[in-house]
Amino acid sequence: RTKGLGATAGSTMADMNPDRRSWPLPTADHRACADLFALYMYNMYRRRELTNMWATLCGSYERGMDVYAELLSKNPALKPMLDSIAAQLKRGSVVGYDKAFIAKQRKESDSNAPSSRNPASDIFASSRTKPSKGLGATQESADTQRTIRPGMTPLPKDVGQSGEAAKDDMTGEYLTTYLKEMDGDDSQFKDISASVIPLSTGTSPPRKPPHEYILEAELASQKSDSRPEGMPLTEAEKAARKVKPDVPFCMKRVKPIWLPIKAHRFAAYRAKVLQLLPPRILQQYVDFEKQGQYLACIKLLESATPGSLNVLSPATLVGNKPLLVETVLQLIVGYSGLCLKNNQGNIAVKLITQVIDNMSLALRDLHPGHRTVLEAYLYDTALSIAYYMPNDISLSDRSEAFFQQASERYLRLEHTNRYCKCCLRAAAVLHGQGHLSEAEYYTQQALNKLSDAPVSSLLVVCYHNLAVHTLVQQRLADSVSHVRAYVALLRQLPKLGNTWMQQVDNTQWLILKAQEMWPQYQQQQGMRDSQAGVKFGH
Repeated sequence: RTKGLGATAGSTMADMNPDRRSWPLPTADHRACADLFALYMYNMYRRRELTNMWATLCGSYERGMDVYAELLSKNPALKPMLDSIAAQLKRGSVVGYDKAFIAKQRKESDSNAPSSRNPASDIFASSRTKPSKGLGATQESADTQRTIRPGMTPLPKDVGQSGEAAKDDMTGEYLTTYLKEMDGDDSQFKDISASVIPLSTGTSPPRKPPHEYILEAELASQKSDSRPEGMPLTEAEKAARKVKPDVPFCMKRVKPIWLPIKAHRFAAYRAKVLQLLPPRILQQYVDFEKQGQYLACIKLLESATPGSLNVLSPATLVGNKPLLVETVLQLIVGYSGLCLKNNQGNIAVKLITQVIDNMSLALRDLHPGHRTVLEAYLYDTALSIAYYMPNDISLSDRSEAFFQQASERYLRLEHTNRYCKCCLRAAAVLHGQGHLSEAEYYTQQALNKLSDAPVSSLLVVCYHNLAVHTLVQQRLADSVSHVRAYVALLRQLPKLGNTWMQQVDNTQWLILKAQEMWPQYQQQQGMRDSQAGVKFGH
């Protein structure tokens, strides 16, 4: 046993002898190979786990799609929801998802945050980040601050033709007088809200199904004037007057939404003007008003107590009374609206035409920024009257010039929403004149300006009018795409007024009806073209 132990010990000592060992010592290369092999095995393990994970996810996705397909087959009412989501994603792919969704959330969070700024101390300030441009900017010179009481902000700087600040006009007296005369109302110097369609109040007439509304309107237009008012139609007459909603029918009845321009403080301006007239002239003025002779009313303003306020005759106009001049101009805008309401469109045309022609001299005493705001408003009003009076050739020919003048001033003032509304009005005028490509172009300009804006009813009107313009140009695919876009936007807005929504519903129904009958319409158009070619020998 002792010998055996000695032999074992001897063999162990022999094994530890480097000269007699049968394997080499491990080197750095051996360790690197071992690390690489371990890394390889670990990656293979991860690959197997990832493959199992993705197989599980894909299987779940397939099962989810099967469930959704079964739900859609059982409940077709879910399909418009998917179309709405698809339209939102499409809009995000066009303008960018950050602009379409993130920007809106950021703006909403900013609007909810409390403001540390005193609104009374910056009454004319713009909400934009460029205080040095536009009508919302304020002059911060030491001279101006000395002449204005605390809590007041000077009128905006000169944004007239020169584009330079008019320091001589930046006086606290002008501002104080303006705020006193306007009862603190500075809304003209700020951009309007993008909510151009009023919300539903519950008092407007209920919405009807589009096909019923269109049918009633068509039957009313076909009704004979000789038929007594209360006499109903017979069955034969109803059959004879049955409306056939084909593609030309749909194209004829789609109309762009018109956004009217409103008179600014008309009742207050009228009351102020009446106070400036002597009693004898006042009675004549009221009599002329009742007769609708508004041009004669303006003529009587030459006998006003402060001096002649007849802005249609600027040569005799009283000097250094800029706010009274604005009062009369705003009064004329209100009278123009009354003329249109009372079917006296020719008088409205005469009023606004004379105002536009004499405006440069009549506004000579106004602050340059104040003048720019009023000029844009008057040009926009003239454009609106051109819409209501399409048969007046001279006014229709000047409509595009009215738009160019108004839009150029809105852009200088950085009133984006006013500019977009002006574009939509010009497009509606051009649509009525048959200039469809130009109408689409101006509407697209408004939409481009709103690319960074949150969802609003102004965006809805842009897409709606684009759908109308493209359908009339027989671009059905674009029209249907715009319809889906504004339907998706409407789902994100509160309930709008029924009167406005009725037109939106009618347009959607007409365009989708045209899409349904489009293949048949194309075949018919092809037959007509071939027959015309044979007839004329082509």
